[in-house]
Amino acid sequence: MTITPQTVDSITELVNIGAGKAANAMNQLLGSHVKLSIPWVDFKNTGYFDLRNMTGIQMRFNGEPRGYAQLLFKNSDIPDLIQGMLGFSLGEIDNSLKDSALSEMGNIVINAIVGSICNMTSSQVIYDVPEIVMGDTGISRFDDVEKTVMKAGTEFVFEKLDISAIMLLFVFDSSFLDRVQI
Repeated sequence: MTITPQTVDSITELVNIGAGKAANAMNQLLGSHVKLSIPWVDFKNTGYFDLRNMTGIQMRFNGEPRGYAQLLFKNSDIPDLIQGMLGFSLGEIDNSLKDSALSEMGNIVINAIVGSICNMTSSQVIYDVPEIVMGDTGISRFDDVEKTVMKAGTEFVFEKLDISAIMLLFVFDSSFLDRVQI
């Protein structure tokens, strides 16, 4: 498939619609207005993402399209995020509770974005269980970077909590791009 400026615009809009649905879900979950940045889309298979001092939730999805998504937070924002989700402070946060809350947040956000894209392109995917990724290595886990067809991302800002998150989407096949309406 040839990637035209119209294709990029269409996919950017699909990501934007999905991000809007994710922001609405996070707004309801956290009780905080969520601002979105303009999504970006990239069709180069080079580069990395610096994850130092970040914690993320990663979900792989298989089908059409196939890839994975990551929702990333600064490590220092995790206690405030968990408190916003639960409505009260836990003091020292139990790791299993923290991981469960983060997995649920990732599940909601990633499903909103990927699900919206799939619905609008008549595609279907099966999701893996969310996993917590730590940025101790300093770069994103580009397990299949040589196969990446498309990368996309956006930033969420939770105004009331003074927290931001970055959503990254990696797609490994181009078959669903043929379904994008231009």
